[in-house]
Amino acid sequence: MTFLYPAFLWTLCLISIPIIIHLFNFRIHKLVYFSNLNFLKDIKDVSESKSKLKQLVLLLLRILLITSLVIAFSGPYIPLKQKNISKSEKVLSIYLDNSFSMNAESIYGNLFDAAKERARKIVSGYDNRQKFLYTDNNFDPAHRVLTNKEQVIEFINQATLSPSIHKLSEIINYQNQYLSSEYKRNNFQNNSFLISDFQEIISDFQSLKPDSNNFVYLIPLSTSKINNLFIDSCWFESPGRSINKLEELNVQLFNSGDEDYDNIPLKLFINGKQKAVNSFSIEKNSSQIIKLNYTNTKTGILSAMLEITDYPIIYDNKFYFNYHINEKTRILIINKNAENKYLKALFDENNDFILDFEAIGSIKTSVFPTYQLIILDEIIELASGFQQELRDFVQKGGSLVFAPSENGDLNSYNQFFNLIKSSTFILTDSSETEIAEINYKHYIYRDVFKEIKKKLILPKLKSHYKLQSGSLNLNKTLIKSINNNPLLIQGNYGKGKFFVFTFSLNIINSDFILHPLYVPTLFNIAAYSQSENDIYYNIGESKLIDINIDIPNNKVLRIVDKKAEYEFIPRIIGTGSRGVKLDVLDQLSEAGNYHIVSDMDTVAGLAFNFDRKESNTDCYNTDEIKILTNQYNLFNFSILSGQLESLSTEINELVSERKDLWKIFIILALIFIIAEVVVIKFWKE
Repeated sequence: MTFLYPAFLWTLCLISIPIIIHLFNFRIHKLVYFSNLNFLKDIKDVSESKSKLKQLVLLLLRILLITSLVIAFSGPYIPLKQKNISKSEKVLSIYLDNSFSMNAESIYGNLFDAAKERARKIVSGYDNRQKFLYTDNNFDPAHRVLTNKEQVIEFINQATLSPSIHKLSEIINYQNQYLSSEYKRNNFQNNSFLISDFQEIISDFQSLKPDSNNFVYLIPLSTSKINNLFIDSCWFESPGRSINKLEELNVQLFNSGDEDYDNIPLKLFINGKQKAVNSFSIEKNSSQIIKLNYTNTKTGILSAMLEITDYPIIYDNKFYFNYHINEKTRILIINKNAENKYLKALFDENNDFILDFEAIGSIKTSVFPTYQLIILDEIIELASGFQQELRDFVQKGGSLVFAPSENGDLNSYNQFFNLIKSSTFILTDSSETEIAEINYKHYIYRDVFKEIKKKLILPKLKSHYKLQSGSLNLNKTLIKSINNNPLLIQGNYGKGKFFVFTFSLNIINSDFILHPLYVPTLFNIAAYSQSENDIYYNIGESKLIDINIDIPNNKVLRIVDKKAEYEFIPRIIGTGSRGVKLDVLDQLSEAGNYHIVSDMDTVAGLAFNFDRKESNTDCYNTDEIKILTNQYNLFNFSILSGQLESLSTEINELVSERKDLWKIFIILALIFIIAEVVVIKFWKE
């Protein structure tokens, strides 16, 4: 123990005062003569030794009282263990968690307001010469600067809730990267204060490493567990949207609370009108997939929203998605010379399709991006350049049907199959066979058969190609022969999809094109060939948005929220013959449906949602954080109190690098005073 004012210890001489009083205040027992012993009845028998003991106890208490007061006014303290290595510069970093979870109520009131108050308390504990680095989840470049006390308090006061979230490791790395660039020779020491509710989803203690240059002080603001029901994601059962087709939308919901929910309505709105509704019940701490069925009756951009009702967390009650349906599907059929009359008859008279035929010798690959579906009909050989163009077409969202020639060049076929990650041909099987098995669960056939009969008369084949056995797991099989050989397979590559027949679609080789199975197979492939973008994105994700639209280089794109009358110009990363890549950076802060506008024309739709990571409200408490920091040997991590008064004391100790003891000695002095009063009043002589 050390003293701030050791000279004051000379006042310990005051101890002599009670000692002197004690010595001159002994009771002197006198001899008293009585004429009659009966007079002694009213006199109490006082023990001389007991009286002396009482006086000694009082003397000791008074000595301890004076000693405690003298030591208290001498400024006693214990120097804290010097963890800090001597550096030329000390920086105070403050991280204020401004994610949506901080909008909860707690014993401190609103959690975010409490966090801001504690951040200000930390700053006020340091003098005006201290340099500060402020950080929150926005990673705002304007905050990426060392600032003074007044400016950092202004940053704290201006902070608002944000949809962005970051893990602890990302926050600490972000701070250290800036400080390392600011102090190029690493001659700095970072004292980082992290104020958060420490949700489990962001508290990646396992990813943190001890660092003698970086001392981290965690200030957990605990809150009771909050029940939350939220929409996590959605997806369509089948790829490609089509008009007048029954859609099956899967919606995943999570209940992260400790209560069951019963008969909760899930509503679907498209372009502002309710399209479907379904009720569900879900058990506590579980997830569930709910299906919504509806039919698209309009083409163009369809802006959709899913909605439930749940409190107190409401930001994840709505989920936005967006897709597009073309008015007509453009189909290009490439063959040897003549038109395929069966394919022509299938598509030509249907108003939903626009059909073009081109011979392989005169095809211009530059027109590929204008089509949704390309059918290769009995092409004998695929040139290498032609293969590359077809691969790019599929990769960027196009659909491809490959029907081989009986005399096809296997080398060129397989070279192309390798490019699109498809199963490869090995040889021609000339033995006659027939179709024996159909994959009724595949979206091409799901709604084709009202009743599945055991004995169906299916098409027969004179010859077909066998597939390499080792590559069969690359794709889905839609049709099999009686020998269990795949006859039609489907796969995905990039943003597109492809279908490969292993037999020729001509009447000489097979009666498939005359069979009723032929029509739904090719028709549904064409119907589901619409290329599509991602139906939604998460705000805050560092992900480029790939849009299948053709934009001239001199055009400016704007992303517009017509309801909020808000718009901004995204950064265009790259353009091509089949789309652009957009980077919205941090320009979005509200979930919803947006439109991409070029000049005055709306060319595409986008949907953005808040990240659902924060919807799981489980947080670590102080004891759990201590266990985790010890488990991962994070010796440079300390936990400070979330209570304002305790935090103020701990900050003062950190600033002064000592633990003051004067309060302890003041308390001891009070105890000695009370003890003296008790002895005088209740110790009867």
